[in-house]
Amino acid sequence: MQFIQSITLGIIQGLGEFLPISSSAHLILVPKILNWDDFGQAFDVSLHLGTLAAVTVYFREDIIKLLRAFVESVRKRSFSVSFESRLCYYIILATIPGAIAGKAFEDVIENSVRDSVNLISLLLILMGFVLLVSDKYGKKTLGLEGITLKSSILIGLAQALALVPGFSRSGTTITAALLLGFTSDA
Repeated sequence: MQFIQSITLGIIQGLGEFLPISSSAHLILVPKILNWDDFGQAFDVSLHLGTLAAVTVYFREDIIKLLRAFVESVRKRSFSVSFESRLCYYIILATIPGAIAGKAFEDVIENSVRDSVNLISLLLILMGFVLLVSDKYGKKTLGLEGITLKSSILIGLAQALALVPGFSRSGTTITAALLLGFTSDA
């Protein structure tokens, strides 16, 4: 039975990671609702690593292009060698709020939020509502080239919310970007 449960959770993770829903929340809720054993956070992390591997393979050419631009900018000691080098710096910058928040709130998230089906469910609904509002009211005039230091920090701060099960990493990023005026293609 654990094999089928593992496969089911793997499918939920694989499909959920690419939608603006919290796959982490679903990995917590499905076993609780179906009275399955909790496989633990290590199992969840292994599923996320599988997704990371798939995304890395799929976007390998883009990743290589960004890394080459980053290395070139370091070599030339110039932030703005190319759009790709700036984008790489902005991506790095946008990860910092999540890293800090993750370290600061690790125990609270792990010990309080993960055990509350009601809170996670409420956060999933809230995330859906916020995404709907941002899609309706976001200006949607900026392309990816419009990213700035400020917007990358704000998107990173929004992404830090995704540490809490119920807030989606892609959902918070999309929401922040739309509210900052970016198009959904950006």
